[in-house]
Amino acid sequence: MGVGEKIGWDLGCLVDVEVEEGLRIAMERKYPAVEILGDESLSDMGLRGLWPWEEQLWNVVKPMLASFRFKAYHAPFAGLNFLTLNPVLRETTLEQIKCAINTASEMDLSPVIIHPGVAREGMDERVVSLLLFTLLTEVADYAAERQVKVAVECCEHFANISMLQHSIAQIDSPYLGVCLDINEEMAKLNGMDTESLSNFIREIGDKIFHVRFHGMTLEQSNSLNYENIAQTLLEVDYPGAFIFRDEKTSESSEQLADNIYKVG
Repeated sequence: MGVGEKIGWDLGCLVDVEVEEGLRIAMERKYPAVEILGDESLSDMGLRGLWPWEEQLWNVVKPMLASFRFKAYHAPFAGLNFLTLNPVLRETTLEQIKCAINTASEMDLSPVIIHPGVAREGMDERVVSLLLFTLLTEVADYAAERQVKVAVECCEHFANISMLQHSIAQIDSPYLGVCLDINEEMAKLNGMDTESLSNFIREIGDKIFHVRFHGMTLEQSNSLNYENIAQTLLEVDYPGAFIFRDEKTSESSEQLADNIYKVG
């Protein structure tokens, strides 16, 4: 399966576009993949999502999902943080992740994308490690129970992707993996270029559940070769989608897709 058969939109990045409208446009353009934002906290900025517990709206959306091959769901994250010493906030964070997993199970969405959280500056590393291990273990166990894959995003505490790789490797679960958000900032932060990022992809292999190409635009010349990175993902039999960020619903999205279809 080539890249052209895996391309999709991050609907949560479509400014002032409701989830239903984003799905309709994606269907018209025959995209095989979508990612739905499960957090309405940023709706005042125009970034629309669909909370896990909004049953009435999910009933409207569910029939629209049938035409997509890949359907990812981003769990709520704004204002949540498991890497805190506040036990109530940790419990709330885990509760909302589980709620997103439940919704994904019912709506046949996979993977569920979660944030790792942010530890306060100077927090004892042993405490951070314990909290991370607790979070990932509980999430992996619940994901297995509900038969839904969960992908931990390379952001916040896991902006260092080698730390993400190490933490995921500690949890022996086929339901816990990685969401790679590939962009120039991530590559620079990790001291990576196209070759080293491709090598990382080969190392982590089947633990990559979800990939976003958020750094690719038509207007700028990037230091990362996205075509080569996509080819590497195909070589390691990456089973998921290639999700693109587009803040408008203009023709640029179709041009972007056409530019990538040649890969694979």
